Amino acid sequence: MKKELIYKAKIDDVLASLKESIFYNFNSHKLGIIEKVNASQMTATIKLVYKVEQDTNTVTHPLLVNCPLHMPVSDSGGLQIPINIGDTCLVLFNDNDVDTWFTTGEADTLPSTTRLHNINDGIALVGVKSLSNVIPDYSTARTKLNYQDTSLTLDDKVDLKNAETTLKILLTQVVAVLNTLNGQGGASGSPIVINPAPITTEINKLLK
Repeated sequence: MKKELIYKAKIDDVLASLKESIFYNFNSHKLGIIEKVNASQMTATIKLVYKVEQDTNTVTHPLLVNCPLHMPVSDSGGLQIPINIGDTCLVLFNDNDVDTWFTTGEADTLPSTTRLHNINDGIALVGVKSLSNVIPDYSTARTKLNYQDTSLTLDDKVDLKNAETTLKILLTQVVAVLNTLNGQGGASGSPIVINPAPITTEINKLLK
């Protein structure tokens, strides 16, 4: 009985060690920082935020190079966003080697190598935020598109603005000019008849 218990304990230890080794070397998702962007190829060089244990030392992980960047686009349209050095990203590691597909774009081809969940087959999704770098005034009740000081916000109304003015202010100024022209003589001598009130009403319905 004692020998059986000792034997079982050794098998359990071996399996536990094997499982730990597999999990340690398995690449699924990792957080990274953009180090360099190649805009013409839509790739980036990425530094992973984690260090790795090597023997008895802790070392910086090798840089990921030529990592494809994910954009919410199709062949007919989509959204392009600027990606800058220092941006945080989530790197997803493909099950198989992506080299053939990435080079040719062809489907129904065999991977060029037999590697699985490898560190060389990452695809970067930019936009993950840490608590020290959250989006200011983030709202779950609106959609917002912005670049530096220019933004387009959508909820029940539209808000388009930059650091200088807003679309509503500009249109309101146009309506004010039309109002000053109301009743004045035109080129033919007849008075100009303008009723800006309905325009103002529609502007207030659409814009904030």
